[in-house]
Amino acid sequence: MNEGIKQGIKEFMMVGKLAEAKGLLISAADNYFKALIHAINFSLFDKIGKIPDSHTERFRILERENKKLYKLVDSLFNLYRKSYRNSITKDEFKEIKDGLKKTLEITNLEKEFAQYL
Repeated sequence: MNEGIKQGIKEFMMVGKLAEAKGLLISAADNYFKALIHAINFSLFDKIGKIPDSHTERFRILERENKKLYKLVDSLFNLYRKSYRNSITKDEFKEIKDGLKKTLEITNLEKEFAQYL
């Protein structure tokens, strides 16, 4: 299970990096946020043996199990959702990318995935 989650992190980060290089900020932000969610799922699976079925369930579990990650993902979720309806600014994109970096640090995955940022 964890190897599949790690593969997802890698692929989303690689596609995010390619999109970013082409100036496609919405696609890059979307993929970086998905990588962030996969990193959280990896951490939660390790801790509770389960992957949440929805964002709502993920937020409730994080609120209980890891307040630091909860605050981080909660602050970024609206930017992620905004990218479905509108363009995002470079600053908003940077917030999502920086949030991914912080998530990888908190989940102790930064060394494994640093090459993909």
